[in-house]
Amino acid sequence: MPIKQPSISWQQLRMPCEKFEWRDKRTCLMTTGFNPPQSAADIHRVPFHIVYVTKSGRLERGNCISLRVDRRTHKRMVKFIDSGEIRWIYDFLVIEVNGIRVITH
Repeated sequence: MPIKQPSISWQQLRMPCEKFEWRDKRTCLMTTGFNPPQSAADIHRVPFHIVYVTKSGRLERGNCISLRVDRRTHKRMVKFIDSGEIRWIYDFLVIEVNGIRVITH
């Protein structure tokens, strides 16, 4: 029996892509979430692995962090960790994020 691969809709890419990690001031533990408090220290974005199709039809992949999101046009600005390159990626052209398949239909 085949194993079903976990999948999400392309409209739910916020969950794996837009996470922060910060050190909680009260407990001194590293915490992961979406909205870090103002009193938090050591705030940075959590990197993720993405596989996507470019507008020209090439399949590309890499580790990146999300910088900005345009909800109206369904685009996100990402910065690749290895090369430092900054790109706009359309949400409906993403194939996989952190091993989770993205359904675009």
